Formats: sequence, structure tokens, C-alpha cells
Amino acid sequence: MNPRRHWTQTPRIWLANGGIVAAALALSWALLAAGARGLEYRQALLVLSHDPNAVRTLGGGPVRAGWPLAERIDENAGFQTESLLIPVRGATAQGRLLVRGSRVGGGDYTFYQINLQVGSTTIDVVRDLRAAHGHP
Repeated sequence: MNPRRHWTQTPRIWLANGGIVAAALALSWALLAAGARGLEYRQALLVLSHDPNAVRTLGGGPVRAGWPLAERIDENAGFQTESLLIPVRGATAQGRLLVRGSRVGGGDYTFYQINLQVGSTTIDVVRDLRAAHGHP
């Protein structure tokens, strides 16, 4: 006669618990990595939300954003470039925000392209921002 094992001694329970712990650790790592890159994401959305032309094209505010669809980071000798593709939605329309920028060493992130694409319309948000502040 086989004695019945206590549930904590069942190998399947340990495998399931190990899988849960591994998934929790992977999720924690992903959230920490996203937080490190999250500043550029938030800054790009802030710039977008202050461009009246872009907000009008999205049908008015509030402008809402989804998770980045694509992120590319290239680093070479301390010079880092980053590209993000972010889905955005206004009151009546939706589109994509293409963000490109760079950083040297651990310095500040500098945007050189923020384009809003809604259907066949593309708005250069950086150009609009410069024009609003009197820069060519």
C-alpha cells in the first residue's frame, strides 16, 4: 500500500510554483527595463499633447497612448540612438507616433524626429514646436 504524499511533496506543485516565480521575475524585469526607457516615451507624448495641430488632427483631446509597438536602440561608442513607434488616439481619430532621438553618454535625450501619422496625413511635431517658439 502506497502512503499518500502531502501536497507539498508533489513534483507537479513544485514545477507549477517555479513557473509562477519565473514569470513574476520576468515581468518585474520587463517593468524595470520599461521604466528606464519610459522618460523618452512620456516626453514624446507631452510634446504631442502640446501641439494644437496634432491634437486637432486626432479630433481633440485627451490624447491617449498605447504601449510602444516597436523600439529600437543602437549604441556605438557612447552614442545612443533610439526609435519608438507608439499608437495614439484622440477623441475621434487614431494614429501612430514615430519618435527618434539620441543621447551621448549618460546625457539628456534629444529628439530629432517626432511625426504623427493619421491616415495619409503626417505632422512634424518637432517642426510645429520650433515654429511655435519662433525657431526656424
